[in-house]
Amino acid sequence: MPSPTSKSAGWRRPSSLLALALWAASFGIVAGQAPTLQEVIDRATAYVADYERAFATLVAEERYAQDFRNRTVDLSDPNRSKTALSEMSRSRRLRSSFMLVLVPGRGFTPFRDVFEVDGKPVRDRDDRLLALFLKPSASSLEQAQRITDESARYNVSDVERTINVPVFALLFLHPANVGHFAFKREGETTIAGHRLWTVGYRETARPTIVKGEDGRDQLSTGRFWIEPQTGAVFQTLHELYDRGDQATITVRYAENHDLAILAPERMSETYGGPRASSLIRGTATYDHYQRVGVATNVQIAKPTGKPPG
Repeated sequence: MPSPTSKSAGWRRPSSLLALALWAASFGIVAGQAPTLQEVIDRATAYVADYERAFATLVAEERYAQDFRNRTVDLSDPNRSKTALSEMSRSRRLRSSFMLVLVPGRGFTPFRDVFEVDGKPVRDRDDRLLALFLKPSASSLEQAQRITDESARYNVSDVERTINVPVFALLFLHPANVGHFAFKREGETTIAGHRLWTVGYRETARPTIVKGEDGRDQLSTGRFWIEPQTGAVFQTLHELYDRGDQATITVRYAENHDLAILAPERMSETYGGPRASSLIRGTATYDHYQRVGVATNVQIAKPTGKPPG
């Protein structure tokens, strides 16, 4: 692995906490001074570690709008048939029970149980996913995956997507993965009354966390919007580029008073690129959260009530 202290064009990999402490002491850094990029990344890493432990199981209602367009068909061709028209452009609106389960060795694993398609119910709404984990058995994960696979047939496209999980980008700040990335402060902005740092990231280590269908490395890049005092992450951007195709996923978090933490509120995704034959866009929103199997002794740093200054 490359040296953790290497720098390039303003990008910096996180060093160890001990090295950071020694560095801070040598320069006489005191409380009240603006934090360094290293300190903010360390705070975000600690925040994500606690976030994972607290959200052992998370249940929400998901409203998912999907749109698919085949770019190989000429939309201006007056001779195209109605069948061809339906094949080149499709939309779908789904409502689902959505569950994130922390699975050992796999991280947060999503499960969806669609109960409404384009405004029409497709089954009774009975919280069957939640029931599997309220009274877990050896086959709970297998049954949940079977429900998810069954629900996947309602997707507007048969393109398999495994990164459209609201908390996926937080994995890059996890203590086990943060060393794979270089970070750069890009500026400041305000979201929901909180003054945040915009921090760019790019993956520098191989093998990469995300793999292509054929096992090829796919380097991740993007941005985090982080509250510097607490490390709380208010928004994430995850980008992937592969042979002319591009995936872009943006997730916005909002304070959920029932959970006493920031929870995913909206996910926007785009798959395609200048040379891609198809384009997929999706927008998912999340509400009616429930938390199951939570480690109650975990304390997570809460965002500050007001922006500094």
